[in-house]
Amino acid sequence: MMRATRLALLVLIALCLGGTGFAIVAASLVDRGPLREQVRDAEAAYDRGVALMASDPEAARASLQDSARQYESLWRNGLHTPGLAYNLGNARLRARDIPGAISAYHAALALDPSDSRAAHNLAEARRQVGQRVAPPKATLGARVRDAWWLLSGIERLFLAAAAWNLGCAALVWVVLRRRVAEEIAATSGAEWQRATGVVLLIVGALLGGTILGDAVATAQSNLAVTGSQTVLRKGNGEGFDPVLTEPLPAGTEFHTHEMRPGWVEIELGDGTRGWISAANLVQFKPYE
Repeated sequence: MMRATRLALLVLIALCLGGTGFAIVAASLVDRGPLREQVRDAEAAYDRGVALMASDPEAARASLQDSARQYESLWRNGLHTPGLAYNLGNARLRARDIPGAISAYHAALALDPSDSRAAHNLAEARRQVGQRVAPPKATLGARVRDAWWLLSGIERLFLAAAAWNLGCAALVWVVLRRRVAEEIAATSGAEWQRATGVVLLIVGALLGGTILGDAVATAQSNLAVTGSQTVLRKGNGEGFDPVLTEPLPAGTEFHTHEMRPGWVEIELGDGTRGWISAANLVQFKPYE
């Protein structure tokens, strides 16, 4: 009986870990069919545009814009990955769509704050804007999220699932051990096994909570940029006086606040607040 119980426990642990690994691997290998074809087309259009930049700048820009449109279509079809957002930013940047590039790089970093390539290219896009006011600082939610990105989302997901399953297995073992206690000489080990199971469940829940935190912090992001040169006004209408003496350049970053028909209240990195036309708002939210 004792040997059978141990064997059952080992099988349970193997099934838990094996099922977790299989689920994660399977999720990463889903055949997206036509989306893969479109990814290849978008990449080909980008490579073609880069190759034409020296000999035919207009044709190069048209090809890069086509690449960007295909990446945008992929995003709308649910392919929300940091790599796709990064590639979209590159296509927009080379096509001289600086505001669009900045918003795409922000999306890439929201999905993977450790992406050094996106951070580097965001800095390059910002340099081309020449924004007079420093970009807004990260929100508290974003800073908390970035703190646990020493491990990527998929690594935390795997560890959460493994800890949860092992915790469940430890508690199941305690229950099974009690049922066959008459065949076991010593039962003092049940306490530490129970404690181990509880700790593993807590660790799994906390790690799983960070995955949820990633999604919440990203979805609640109110960062945006100006799509073109625009005047920051004291109210939501053309009749209000400007807040600043000069218009905001295209690609200026800010946090959005109140929305009214046709207008949005914004806050610049130095705390300056005002209203701009909603038509000049560029916001590329992950998961949308």
